[in-house]
Amino acid sequence: MTLSLRPVSRHGVVSVPGYITWCGSMTRTPDGKCHLYLSIWEEKWGFEGWVTHSKAGYATADDPDGPYTFHGVTLDGTHKDGDWDRDVIHNPWILQHGGRFYLYYVGNWGDGEYWDHQKRQRVGVAVSDNPGGPWTRLDTPILPSRPGLFDAGITSNPTVCALPDGRFMMIYKGSAPHPAYKNGVVSHGAAFADSPVGPWTRRDKPVFSVEGARFSAEDPCLFYWNGALHCVMKDMGRYYCPDEERALVHFTSRDLGDSWQKGEPFVFSTRRVPFDEGGEREIARLERPFVYQEDGAPAMFFAAAKPDADRDAAYNVHRRIAVIE
Repeated sequence: MTLSLRPVSRHGVVSVPGYITWCGSMTRTPDGKCHLYLSIWEEKWGFEGWVTHSKAGYATADDPDGPYTFHGVTLDGTHKDGDWDRDVIHNPWILQHGGRFYLYYVGNWGDGEYWDHQKRQRVGVAVSDNPGGPWTRLDTPILPSRPGLFDAGITSNPTVCALPDGRFMMIYKGSAPHPAYKNGVVSHGAAFADSPVGPWTRRDKPVFSVEGARFSAEDPCLFYWNGALHCVMKDMGRYYCPDEERALVHFTSRDLGDSWQKGEPFVFSTRRVPFDEGGEREIARLERPFVYQEDGAPAMFFAAAKPDADRDAAYNVHRRIAVIE
């Protein structure tokens, strides 16, 4: 079986007036309501303001394809001195399990300067009995940095799914300091836990990296379907797909993440995105993929989109997924 993305419908763009909108992670509750989590920050901070001012926004709809109604900020930095996530909440990723909601995110704190915040990114989780919060967060990151390993710098961009053996798996972005690169050498690691809050056991070597590449990919999206793990992520150049620049590429694993092969389709999406209204558009940045599953099958694809390289405006875009046998 393979997967095919349908064009963006007339409700397929979600943006928040006055804010730059990024990321996008959705779950559906038994009452049929869809709950979408976004990264948002005020337009006045510019596109790179995510690293100093991002918060987790919350929207709902009656159908995965929308239209979505925005309800405000659901999780913000603590604003308490000494807290690791004092200033920023970014990259929200929702997992619904056992009647509870687990919101994975990246937090940081700093002096207001980009690189001071960037170097303090860590992965955390907040828990609630209600999809709209309030949220109870852990006092410390669930993935602290590990000196001497590939994630000795930052940990970020978490994606989590439940495995058929009852465990939970996370793929995340990590960096290792390097004297030639300010943000280090970037690769992706895997972690496993018996509970959605951990503790998480990490592998010591990355699961996705390219020999000789400083930053080959980011923004993994992990899901389990049809007897295999699937991971969609952004190729940061042409490292995985020479024919397309910065495409979203797709890998599969039938041994619970020990080895990965090219998925079908391998190019999950190019930056040329078709719209029901307005034809095809080339998106400058298409990132943070998320696959929502209905009855165990992929049903809706979400991604963050920055249409123009020279403008700060950004939104979430979503497309229905067709399963083709």
